[in-house]
Amino acid sequence: MCPLTLEEVCMTVSGSACCAFFSAFSRTEGTTTKRNMSKAHPPELKKFMDKKLSLKLNGGRQVQGVLRGFDPFMNLVMDECLEMAPGGIQNTIGMVVIRGNSIIMLEALERV
Repeated sequence: MCPLTLEEVCMTVSGSACCAFFSAFSRTEGTTTKRNMSKAHPPELKKFMDKKLSLKLNGGRQVQGVLRGFDPFMNLVMDECLEMAPGGIQNTIGMVVIRGNSIIMLEALERV
């Protein structure tokens, strides 16, 4: 049985930031060489389009809204968005763009 290379292992676990980092390197003849970074693959969020989501963001913030769009950096366009403020207060913030690197957790509030 032939062992998998680091790149092959990373390709089988697609979408992970860890694997994207490690796939930039490959082992050739016992040495590690840097390769060109591959293009960012879009996150697999198509099944969440037009569904109500809850997002936990950095800084202890939380928002709920309907996913209208996304890009390869996981920047999201959310519509009908509510900010869940401390104390149970909900602020309507409408349509917003949320930067991908601020998202900690994404939860579907509707069946996908």
